[in-house]
Amino acid sequence: MKSSLFVVAASAILATAGPLRMRALTTDWVTEIVTVTVTEDDLQPTPAIFKETQKVVTTSTPPPAPVKPKATISSIPPPPPPPKPTAAAEPKPKVITTPAPAKPSTVASPPPTNKPSDYKSTMLKHHNDARAKHSAGPLEWDNDLAQSASTLANTCVFGHDLKPGGGGYGQNIAAASTTDTSNGQESTQGSKAVTDMWYLGEIKFYANSFGRANPLQLPSDQQTGHFTQVVWKATTKLGCATVKCNPGTALRSDTKNYSWYTVCNYKSPGNVGGQYATNVLAA
Repeated sequence: MKSSLFVVAASAILATAGPLRMRALTTDWVTEIVTVTVTEDDLQPTPAIFKETQKVVTTSTPPPAPVKPKATISSIPPPPPPPKPTAAAEPKPKVITTPAPAKPSTVASPPPTNKPSDYKSTMLKHHNDARAKHSAGPLEWDNDLAQSASTLANTCVFGHDLKPGGGGYGQNIAAASTTDTSNGQESTQGSKAVTDMWYLGEIKFYANSFGRANPLQLPSDQQTGHFTQVVWKATTKLGCATVKCNPGTALRSDTKNYSWYTVCNYKSPGNVGGQYATNVLAA
């Protein structure tokens, strides 16, 4: 494969702006170098040829430099002033009136409350709240039992008596003295007898008797018979009475204060021997 490289070096004439000068003769020397590359297949390499020639160039007087035109300044009129802003009147706000919500024609009644309103409902609630904890059904009020309880309570003689009304019922009694001499405390004093004295006051002594056919024998100051009658599962009816007694009567030892005597009768009666395990259930 053959390749050829020709390099030509030449001087250049530079024209510069300046005063006009006269030049008559300019001589340019041009040197030509020719290089030949021969590959292995060529028979005989061709020698490089160097030729030097002289070139005479005659130049005439260069033309005069062009005259630059004078710059002219034309005045550009200033732009017109921007238009003055005109204030547009703000739109008046629209007032939208909404009608007031209509008042309900009927006023909702307050939610019902579980607070008992009289003696009967108070005594039933306190009994049934305790019974519910021991899987015993609610009791119903029995006027006959309430009348027999009232008969005994009004005697202001503290002690059990099953004769009024013919008997056949169970009975709980309690008496408490108070320095408050006001009347109308039947519901307050009756509910305290049921919850504070008979239930809470005795359940703590029955802890080891649950599940037994008969309760354990305990000291006299650790009674449990009032508690077991309150929660006795087979009992379904209740009648009570609470009466204010004079000092030294229901509680004969207290001769200064009035006492409140509460009597409650139950049907069917509780505290039946051999049946405690099925009628007095643990909470």
